[in-house]
Amino acid sequence: MALDFGLSDTEKAVAEFFTENPSPDDKKFHAWAEKQGIEVDKAEACAYKLATLFTDFLCYGRANEKGLQESDVDKKELAAGIKVEREHTQNDMVATRISLDHEVEFPKDAPLTYYMALPLMEKLIKRLAEVDKKEADEAIEAFRKLAEGQLPAVLRACKE
Repeated sequence: MALDFGLSDTEKAVAEFFTENPSPDDKKFHAWAEKQGIEVDKAEACAYKLATLFTDFLCYGRANEKGLQESDVDKKELAAGIKVEREHTQNDMVATRISLDHEVEFPKDAPLTYYMALPLMEKLIKRLAEVDKKEADEAIEAFRKLAEGQLPAVLRACKE
């Protein structure tokens, strides 16, 4: 496991076991724990902790705060979001959860969605990394004004 997230070695081992053995029965899990020299009760406690962390992830966040459900989102937009978020996970449930959180970042009637804006934001960030600091600072200031609703000021600056 590349990142430890503050987990103990035993918790990391249990997480790795579940990654390699999705939905194991108790017998398989207990046999694995014993083979690893981990007390079965301790391995189960680690599994419950990991389940609680995952449940917290699923049950909290922007989408849940706003009551957004999968059925509230355009199917094509949600599919695009899941595809993008799969860069973070192989789990469709996790990718869906992340995608739904991003969906609430833009008003439902906005002409642009998060996943429409994302490639533009990524291109902008890459471009800003290629220019000198003064030019980058000017662009960032223009986008800050745009974000604050100062569109006329941004348009004037673009004409200059």
